[in-house]
Amino acid sequence: MYSILTLLAIGAFAAVIYHYTPNRTSRELFHLHQFLPTSPLAGFLPRNREEERLYADLAAMYAHQDAPEPTSAPVHKVDDTPDQLAA
Repeated sequence: MYSILTLLAIGAFAAVIYHYTPNRTSRELFHLHQFLPTSPLAGFLPRNREEERLYADLAAMYAHQDAPEPTSAPVHKVDDTPDQLAA
């Protein structure tokens, strides 16, 4: 019973959508020239190749630089003797 109601609801929804869509002829669906690029090599040649190369070089230099030597801070030892803890 629920499956029939579901199919009827989907059908009614599809009918409403079909009814309110604008009427078009087959010639008006799309124009092929809207998908053509403006120039023959549009999108094939990179525009900013120099900037991309410089960025790649900087990224490679940063990735391969040596790790800095860790600086060790002086270690202060605390004596656990009772006379130092009482002071």
